[in-house]
Amino acid sequence: MKIPVILCLAVFLSAPAGPATSQGLVLEDETYDALPQLAQLEGYKDQDLPPAVDLSAYCPPVRNQGDVYSCVGWAVGYGALTIKKAILAQCTDRKRIEEQANSAMFIYNQIKRESCAQGARISDALNLIREKGDCLASEFDTDVEDCERRPDETLLNRTALDTIADYLTLFGLQASAEEKIRRTIRALSGNEPVIIGMMVRKNFYQLHDAKYWWPNLGNTTPAGGHAMVVVGYDLPSASFLLFNSWGTVWGDRGFIRIKFEDFAEHCKYGFILKMGENARMGETINAQSASLHPVRTISGAASLDYLDGEEAGGSPLFRRSAVTGTGNGVYRATGRDWQTGQLFQLAAWAEQHGLYLYVFSIDPTETIHVHWPRSFRVSDRFSGLNESALLLDPQARATIPGPDQALRLNQSGHNTLYLLFAAKEVKHLDFIAAKMRDCAGDYRERLESLLGKHLVPLADIRFEA
Repeated sequence: MKIPVILCLAVFLSAPAGPATSQGLVLEDETYDALPQLAQLEGYKDQDLPPAVDLSAYCPPVRNQGDVYSCVGWAVGYGALTIKKAILAQCTDRKRIEEQANSAMFIYNQIKRESCAQGARISDALNLIREKGDCLASEFDTDVEDCERRPDETLLNRTALDTIADYLTLFGLQASAEEKIRRTIRALSGNEPVIIGMMVRKNFYQLHDAKYWWPNLGNTTPAGGHAMVVVGYDLPSASFLLFNSWGTVWGDRGFIRIKFEDFAEHCKYGFILKMGENARMGETINAQSASLHPVRTISGAASLDYLDGEEAGGSPLFRRSAVTGTGNGVYRATGRDWQTGQLFQLAAWAEQHGLYLYVFSIDPTETIHVHWPRSFRVSDRFSGLNESALLLDPQARATIPGPDQALRLNQSGHNTLYLLFAAKEVKHLDFIAAKMRDCAGDYRERLESLLGKHLVPLADIRFEA
């Protein structure tokens, strides 16, 4: 019996002079793996990687955190957030970057534990700049050892207009050395500075006029955790470049290199930022400018691939299915008879940086199946997984259900796959899928009745088969 397979596409718009030895990273092993993680995606090729990436030209001047355990604020605010904004502005003017550098103490003072010698968690810092934003260092960091100062209401009202959109972890606590290295390299190749939590040793304090940290030389006594930013890699030397907050007399003018294998052994946590719509450099954000949403271009694509035997080596052979557009973003699989039991995959990708992808299906029995993101938050099928829906890199493809798995047509009748591309995170996907099933009308009418103004008007969308 011939079974119609229908593919629906939709788009969302809702878009001190001496070296310091203070650290300040509070460990968060018990919650780290529950944080949204960058999804495992296909489509990357190691030969596409540049041999080296160095984001230090976008870094603010190295400063010294002093005797306060504020490294998390320095890594997240003064480090990564400043670097991201400089990259977005394509600004390598050191003076301008210094003038527009973000604050470390605005963050730390609001999230620190009971005293200034107790540090903070990286996720708390990221949650704060997602909810409250961050001010400039020139506004708040004049005394980097004043850990009791609190921002006033005027400052909080302004920073709330310039928040990050999201953040993700790069790898899990049990990630292999290869995965930590590969994912960190891939992020940096996309101009993403990586905030890290690293376990250091006493010899890390003693890196004066040094280019590399060799963890097993000198005093190897464990010295706790420290937050920094990875700002580069070099494949020939197999090393990462770290931006620290211990002044310019430490390391190589405040930076240090670490070999890939040592990084994998000592780095516990890795995070990246997704900037908000209002993220800019060198411009004061106010209520009026924050309300002016720029025109967004959202572009995504997908393919339907059916299993057609095996290749010569025994690997499964998937072939691209023809699809025919029937209007309003609805596509029907054509060119062959789809029979009960047919195995297939769906590949989807964003054709631009930083879109979210959501995929669910409704089978002939009106049963809902959520396929993407692979997270326990949207389906019990993904117990133990907490991948984000964010497609950070246009080169990356989401293969559904996975590169070594396939979907199966189990019932005859209409099987409908819904693909939603969004500029912002979509909450409560399971609720949306259930409402889609229960609403009356065709696929587009259901979307419009449920999502209303959050859906991009048909007149502004160009569909191609």
